[in-house]
Amino acid sequence: WSNDRSIVCFITPFGLTGPYRHWRATPFTSFAMSGLMHPVGPDEGPPRAMPGQQLYDESGVHAAVTIQAALYGPEPRGHYLDVSAHEVGWFHKLALEHYGLRGRMATRETNFGPPPSGIWRCADGYLDVACHAPRHWEVFLKVLDNPEILMDPIYQDRGMRVQLFDLI
Repeated sequence: WSNDRSIVCFITPFGLTGPYRHWRATPFTSFAMSGLMHPVGPDEGPPRAMPGQQLYDESGVHAAVTIQAALYGPEPRGHYLDVSAHEVGWFHKLALEHYGLRGRMATRETNFGPPPSGIWRCADGYLDVACHAPRHWEVFLKVLDNPEILMDPIYQDRGMRVQLFDLI
Protein backbone atom coordinates (compact mmCIF):
# COMPACT_ATOMS: atom_id res chain seq x y z
CA TRP A 1 0.00 0.00 0.00
CA SER A 2 1.17 3.51 -0.68
CA ASN A 3 0.84 4.63 2.93
CA ASP A 4 2.81 2.26 5.13
CA ARG A 5 0.71 3.25 8.18
CA SER A 6 -2.64 2.52 6.53
CA ILE A 7 -4.89 -0.30 7.64
CA VAL A 8 -7.16 -1.71 4.95
CA CYS A 9 -9.83 -4.21 5.93
CA PHE A 10 -12.07 -6.24 3.64
CA ILE A 11 -15.07 -8.18 4.94
CA THR A 12 -16.40 -10.59 2.33
CA PRO A 13 -18.46 -13.78 2.42
CA PHE A 14 -15.51 -16.12 1.78
CA GLY A 15 -12.40 -13.95 1.88
CA LEU A 16 -10.34 -12.48 -0.95
CA THR A 17 -8.25 -15.59 -1.54
CA GLY A 18 -9.14 -19.25 -1.74
CA PRO A 19 -11.49 -21.33 -3.85
CA TYR A 20 -14.77 -19.51 -3.02
CA ARG A 21 -13.51 -15.93 -3.25
CA HIS A 22 -15.71 -15.17 -6.29
CA TRP A 23 -18.87 -16.74 -4.88
CA ARG A 24 -21.77 -14.59 -3.77
CA ALA A 25 -23.53 -15.34 -0.53
CA THR A 26 -26.88 -14.69 1.09
CA PRO A 27 -27.46 -14.91 4.84
CA PHE A 28 -28.86 -18.40 4.18
CA THR A 29 -25.79 -19.66 2.31
CA SER A 30 -23.41 -18.08 4.81
CA PHE A 31 -25.33 -19.70 7.66
CA ALA A 32 -25.30 -23.10 5.96
CA MET A 33 -21.73 -23.10 4.65
CA SER A 34 -20.21 -21.87 7.92
CA GLY A 35 -21.56 -24.99 9.61
CA LEU A 36 -23.93 -23.03 11.83
CA MET A 37 -26.97 -24.77 10.34
CA HIS A 38 -25.72 -28.22 11.32
CA PRO A 39 -26.86 -28.16 14.96
CA VAL A 40 -30.16 -26.32 14.38
CA GLY A 41 -33.43 -28.19 14.10
CA PRO A 42 -34.98 -31.40 15.32
CA ASP A 43 -32.84 -34.55 15.48
CA GLU A 44 -35.09 -36.53 13.18
CA GLY A 45 -35.17 -34.03 10.33
CA PRO A 46 -32.98 -31.82 8.20
CA PRO A 47 -31.20 -28.78 9.62
CA ARG A 48 -33.17 -25.53 9.81
CA ALA A 49 -32.18 -22.01 8.92
CA MET A 50 -32.19 -19.75 11.94
CA PRO A 51 -33.56 -16.31 11.10
CA GLY A 52 -31.59 -13.18 11.77
CA GLN A 53 -28.08 -14.54 11.50
CA GLN A 54 -25.69 -11.64 11.95
CA LEU A 55 -22.49 -13.08 10.52
CA TYR A 56 -21.50 -9.69 9.11
CA ASP A 57 -22.09 -7.99 12.46
CA GLU A 58 -19.83 -10.56 14.10
CA SER A 59 -17.31 -10.18 11.28
CA GLY A 60 -17.33 -6.42 11.82
CA VAL A 61 -16.60 -6.89 15.51
CA HIS A 62 -13.70 -9.23 14.70
CA ALA A 63 -12.39 -6.72 12.17
CA ALA A 64 -12.68 -3.83 14.64
CA VAL A 65 -10.75 -5.72 17.33
CA THR A 66 -8.07 -6.68 14.82
CA ILE A 67 -7.79 -3.08 13.58
CA GLN A 68 -7.41 -1.89 17.18
CA ALA A 69 -4.66 -4.45 17.72
CA ALA A 70 -2.92 -3.24 14.55
CA LEU A 71 -3.23 0.42 15.58
CA TYR A 72 -1.87 -0.08 19.05
CA GLY A 73 0.55 -2.89 18.35
CA PRO A 74 4.30 -2.54 18.83
CA GLU A 75 4.90 -1.49 15.21
CA PRO A 76 1.91 0.33 13.69
CA ARG A 77 2.80 -0.32 10.07
CA GLY A 78 0.55 -0.89 7.11
CA HIS A 79 -1.80 -3.81 7.47
CA TYR A 80 -4.04 -5.62 5.04
CA LEU A 81 -6.88 -7.51 6.75
CA ASP A 82 -8.98 -10.11 4.98
CA VAL A 83 -12.02 -11.12 7.06
CA SER A 84 -14.19 -13.99 5.83
CA ALA A 85 -17.72 -13.98 7.30
CA HIS A 86 -17.82 -17.72 6.62
CA GLU A 87 -14.77 -18.38 8.79
CA VAL A 88 -15.84 -15.97 11.52
CA GLY A 89 -19.20 -17.76 11.78
CA TRP A 90 -17.59 -21.16 11.96
CA PHE A 91 -14.93 -20.16 14.43
CA HIS A 92 -17.12 -18.10 16.71
CA LYS A 93 -20.15 -20.34 16.98
CA LEU A 94 -18.80 -23.84 16.52
CA ALA A 95 -15.15 -23.81 17.47
CA LEU A 96 -14.93 -21.09 20.10
CA GLU A 97 -18.29 -21.25 21.86
CA HIS A 98 -19.10 -24.91 21.76
CA TYR A 99 -15.79 -26.71 21.65
CA GLY A 100 -13.47 -24.16 23.22
CA LEU A 101 -15.74 -23.21 26.11
CA ARG A 102 -17.79 -26.34 26.60
CA GLY A 103 -15.47 -29.07 25.35
CA ARG A 104 -17.99 -30.43 22.87
CA MET A 105 -19.23 -29.84 19.37
CA ALA A 106 -22.76 -28.53 18.96
CA THR A 107 -25.37 -31.03 17.86
CA ARG A 108 -29.09 -30.80 17.34
CA GLU A 109 -29.48 -32.40 20.73
CA THR A 110 -27.66 -29.58 22.51
CA ASN A 111 -29.46 -26.72 20.73
CA PHE A 112 -28.33 -23.11 21.11
CA GLY A 113 -28.35 -21.12 24.31
CA PRO A 114 -29.90 -21.80 27.67
CA PRO A 115 -33.27 -23.57 27.76
CA PRO A 116 -35.74 -23.17 26.25
CA SER A 117 -33.66 -21.61 23.44
CA GLY A 118 -33.62 -23.46 20.16
CA ILE A 119 -35.98 -24.56 17.45
CA TRP A 120 -38.91 -26.60 18.73
CA ARG A 121 -41.52 -28.62 16.87
CA CYS A 122 -45.08 -27.41 17.44
CA ALA A 123 -48.42 -28.76 16.24
CA ASP A 124 -48.43 -26.46 13.20
CA GLY A 125 -44.72 -26.05 12.40
CA TYR A 126 -41.58 -24.92 14.21
CA LEU A 127 -40.88 -22.16 16.72
CA ASP A 128 -37.50 -20.50 17.22
CA VAL A 129 -37.10 -19.48 20.87
CA ALA A 130 -34.19 -17.35 22.08
CA CYS A 131 -34.03 -16.84 25.85
CA HIS A 132 -30.44 -15.75 26.26
CA ALA A 133 -30.82 -12.70 28.51
CA PRO A 134 -32.93 -12.39 31.69
CA ARG A 135 -35.34 -10.09 29.82
CA HIS A 136 -35.88 -12.79 27.18
CA TRP A 137 -36.92 -15.27 29.88
CA GLU A 138 -39.41 -12.76 31.29
CA VAL A 139 -40.96 -12.17 27.86
CA PHE A 140 -41.06 -15.91 27.21
CA LEU A 141 -43.01 -16.43 30.44
CA LYS A 142 -45.43 -13.63 29.50
CA VAL A 143 -46.06 -15.20 26.08
CA LEU A 144 -46.94 -18.44 27.88
CA ASP A 145 -49.23 -16.50 30.28
CA ASN A 146 -46.84 -16.99 33.23
CA PRO A 147 -47.29 -20.71 33.87
CA GLU A 148 -47.03 -21.44 37.57
CA ILE A 149 -44.63 -24.34 37.04
CA LEU A 150 -42.01 -21.99 35.51
CA MET A 151 -42.45 -19.13 38.00
CA ASP A 152 -40.09 -20.71 40.53
CA PRO A 153 -37.19 -18.24 41.10
CA ILE A 154 -34.68 -21.01 40.36
CA TYR A 155 -35.54 -20.67 36.66
CA GLN A 156 -34.55 -16.99 36.64
CA ASP A 157 -30.91 -18.04 36.71
CA ARG A 158 -29.61 -18.90 33.22
CA GLY A 159 -27.04 -21.33 34.60
CA MET A 160 -29.72 -23.23 36.48
CA ARG A 161 -31.86 -23.44 33.33
CA VAL A 162 -28.91 -25.06 31.56
CA GLN A 163 -28.57 -27.64 34.36
CA LEU A 164 -32.34 -28.25 34.33
CA PHE A 165 -32.62 -28.49 30.53
CA ASP A 166 -34.44 -31.84 30.48
CA LEU A 167 -36.89 -30.71 33.14
CA ILE A 168 -37.75 -27.49 31.34
